[in-house]
Amino acid sequence: MTDKKDSLLFKFLLKFIMKFILRSILTLLLFSFFSFIQTQASFADSKNNTIQTQEQREIFKELDDILRVFDLGEIEIHLDKLDRTDNFSLGEAYLILSYHYARIGLFKISQRYLEKASVIIIPDKRFEEHPFYTTYNSIINFIKFNNEINIYQKDQIFEAFIDIIGMKPKTSIQKAIFCRTVFDGIDLTNIDKNNLDFINIESDYCPETHDLHYIPTLGQASKSYDQKKSPKERSHINRKLLHFFNNELTDPYSKLETSFAMFAGGMANRDTSISLRGAIYYRELLEEYELLDTPLHFMSLIGRAGIANLFGNVNVYHEVISQANQILTNHENLELYLKDFDVEMIGLATMFLNSYEISIKLSDIAVKQWNEFKYSYDGDWTQLESWTTLVQSLAKYYELKNNFTAQTDILEEFIKLHDKGAKIKEPFNKKRNYPIKYSNLIQEFKNQLYNSKNASNKYLPDVYTLHQLLGDTEYYIFENDQKASEQYKLAWKRMPPEIKLTSIDGATVLSRVLKTLDSKKQMLEKQEYSSLLLDTWENILLSTDSPSIISEFERSELLRDDITSAIYAFAIASLEYEMRNDHENNKFALSEAFRAIQIVRLNRLTKMYKMKSDGTNINDISKLEKLTNLSGELVKSGQELIDKIPSISPILDRSYQLTSLEEMQSKIPWDTTVIIAYEDFISIKFAFVNAFSFDPIALRIDEDDRWRLDAIIKSAANPLKPFDYENANWVFSKIFKSNEDILNNKQNIVFLPSKSMFNFPISLLHNGNKIPENINSTQEIYDPNGFLIDNYYISYAVDFSNELFSNNDGKLPIGAIYNAVDSKTFFAIADPYLENNNASVMRGISFEDVGKLELDKLDFKSLPETLDEVNAAAKYFKKDSVKILSGKNATKENITSSKLVDYDVLMFSTHGVSPGVIEGFEGAGLLLSLPIEPSETLSFEDALLTPNDILNLKLDADIVILNACNSGLSNKVNAPGLTGLAQSFLVSGSQSVMVSHWPISSVTTKQITKQMFQNIENDTKSSFNQALTNAQLEIKSNPKTQHPFYWAPYNIYGNF
Repeated sequence: MTDKKDSLLFKFLLKFIMKFILRSILTLLLFSFFSFIQTQASFADSKNNTIQTQEQREIFKELDDILRVFDLGEIEIHLDKLDRTDNFSLGEAYLILSYHYARIGLFKISQRYLEKASVIIIPDKRFEEHPFYTTYNSIINFIKFNNEINIYQKDQIFEAFIDIIGMKPKTSIQKAIFCRTVFDGIDLTNIDKNNLDFINIESDYCPETHDLHYIPTLGQASKSYDQKKSPKERSHINRKLLHFFNNELTDPYSKLETSFAMFAGGMANRDTSISLRGAIYYRELLEEYELLDTPLHFMSLIGRAGIANLFGNVNVYHEVISQANQILTNHENLELYLKDFDVEMIGLATMFLNSYEISIKLSDIAVKQWNEFKYSYDGDWTQLESWTTLVQSLAKYYELKNNFTAQTDILEEFIKLHDKGAKIKEPFNKKRNYPIKYSNLIQEFKNQLYNSKNASNKYLPDVYTLHQLLGDTEYYIFENDQKASEQYKLAWKRMPPEIKLTSIDGATVLSRVLKTLDSKKQMLEKQEYSSLLLDTWENILLSTDSPSIISEFERSELLRDDITSAIYAFAIASLEYEMRNDHENNKFALSEAFRAIQIVRLNRLTKMYKMKSDGTNINDISKLEKLTNLSGELVKSGQELIDKIPSISPILDRSYQLTSLEEMQSKIPWDTTVIIAYEDFISIKFAFVNAFSFDPIALRIDEDDRWRLDAIIKSAANPLKPFDYENANWVFSKIFKSNEDILNNKQNIVFLPSKSMFNFPISLLHNGNKIPENINSTQEIYDPNGFLIDNYYISYAVDFSNELFSNNDGKLPIGAIYNAVDSKTFFAIADPYLENNNASVMRGISFEDVGKLELDKLDFKSLPETLDEVNAAAKYFKKDSVKILSGKNATKENITSSKLVDYDVLMFSTHGVSPGVIEGFEGAGLLLSLPIEPSETLSFEDALLTPNDILNLKLDADIVILNACNSGLSNKVNAPGLTGLAQSFLVSGSQSVMVSHWPISSVTTKQITKQMFQNIENDTKSSFNQALTNAQLEIKSNPKTQHPFYWAPYNIYGNF
């Protein structure tokens, strides 16, 4: 339930961002800002020595504090000269403050001040004669138009809208009101919003001189999250806001608003650079204005929790939520503290905060507000929509308290109100004159306001979420599949069409529907929903501009489990079609299952094999790594954090292509079987495909048996103990003996590992054959020649790609065609200078070896034999095409300054450092010599070639050979970015990479390397993989090096 709860909390945060923050974040801004500036010295008393009432002193002080921070334009001179003992002047002050709070979204405070102002100034005959009468009247209309507390009638709202649109703005306040009203009006209509900048082009009502020119873009940002804009369009909007913030805005309020819009909007769109910049900018501004003890800080904590969740930083997430809890705990009168909060914000606080006492108080407040609303509801959907989040939050609160009756009741109450439909009222018929150029806007606004026949919305945008919650209760609690299915299907029906096939929400609803469809009668329906689910995830994972979405998918076992459910649905359908001899539908079902397997296997590395632009993927991975590290510092502050944020990248190529089953089978040689591993939270599953058949659910290794894989690796990595033949045979039997046709007449195996199997060489699997211990003995031992490698060439591929069988021309080949070695140039690193003359017989250092060590205490041994190793390989190449860096020259600087793109073969023979060796350094690396001229800030990382360093290299190598321990691909599920050295070399442009999976023997490594290149020289048709396999068999044939420790750690990942 924890994953489910966190997922729902994050979903609520994004809804909060999209609907509330970008529309009314300023509701809290100035309330907090006001708390700050009230502490400053007021100069009101110096203006007038006449005796004032307490009310006058307080209100004029509040006005002075605001004027000191915000620019209200021409009216300021007049306000400065007000008679502060005059009652009419007090009314003017109330009206200006009312405008100010309305401008920032604190409409409850604004309405209270307007009511006070109206009592004082409207009856006064001086009002209509006032030089700023039109400005004051526009303020009144602005507050009526916004009607956030729902006290004005529709006729009043529409007339206020016409008055604002029809005026000719002269003062700064009028221009701000006009600009904001136009865009709020557009926000409420269905008119084309593709060119929201038209008001800025056709008039001067959003002028840069008044810091209003960003408002059209802010309006675009708000509306873009109705999902009608593509991720690229949203990214463009967010970048425009960043440009405004960095280059053009000066007013503190506009900078706060824009930074928060980037913070929130970037997170909602997975614009990781934008969101992190916005969050850090925003925190810096809060600190600069001494606002960290205000409600603003509370809101920023909720947002920062969302960013931490986005990057998978669980500790930061819980830390900032705990701080938010503490803020509310410190307020004795919580209802008073929250009285000016939007109902959506109260709902979010109810959902997010985990303090029992706080949640009880919040839920009581929320229930009270809901009851007041539902009994007064008059059919105005604009009012009902704002309560969706609160009702969702209360429903989740009741679920957490196991009060499912109350949960069902409140959800059904809302849906009942919703399904009555929007109340239709006779439109405003009073004749009014207004500019012709705005006639379409006014008519559309009128249609929406009065819910006339021209209004297009049949359902509120978020009502589907309530059906989903009802379905969850029926399915998980009451176990009523039929009722659950009805609610889930209603959720899908009522979901806005723009987000159905493009959002995680859409995928979630589809997966819920699938859970309720199990009978044979529902087979066709289940296939239909399964295909829609695959369409949705393909869109989400492969076409988004965000590098972080794939990371979210990697971390969530539940999301991947939804895809495996679809695989099973199509596999079962295939069996049914096969029995019916329905070849066409059988072909479709298997094709969809193959597509689903590719999707469920997607991660940051396999995604590269779907992308046409390697540069895009390299940029994504490198940037995500840096951003993830920075997201762990969201609880800190400082300009140095901003300086570390990667620069904003241009919109990159997102072209992608999944491989079809038919296309893949046309390229697989007759003598080859492809084994595909994929997994969910209960098991590792294996699919098999060859030129003629495909089984998507051939077998699985359950969670309870995964220990066997670890036991095999542990025994292989220790030459002093017997190898674990029993478990090696158990896994072999599980995979192959239950599917005997898999290897019939086959000579080659291509293995595509799942994430947890990247560090498992299947060459270790044993067929179980036994032989006599010796000629005269009846005692049997496992045959040392019964390993999988003894009978098959095994290749390891990261994923499907067009280059997997690159030499095939489209005709089905009878035998495998290997990529013969044609490498001409060679670059190597060997024997780095370690200031230690003791030679090492083992390479590498792992966590188990040393624990936490300081730089000056790391006792790495020198590796003089590695120079012989690379020299042996270099003999295969011409002397003028070889470059070897060794000793003091084997530095990071010399590597990064070398033109590595010119080399076909790269070899790194040195120590490998595993994650966890150095405190504060969780990555991997290849040990190098220290810089020739070390800086004063020398760190351990200066002597390491890290994955991030590798990602910044440009390569075009045939192979990278990593003769270092544990250089294989990382199996760390929640790894922040790609920690594996091998992964980084593949992403940077190498066609293949040779890795080791445990600390390796220097003697046998030298032998393996020398023999591999000798095999290439002897057989010009040999591939690197064939040459390595034959070298391994050569080592294995020697009784002294027969243990898998010596020959089995090496694999080549890459093209077959």
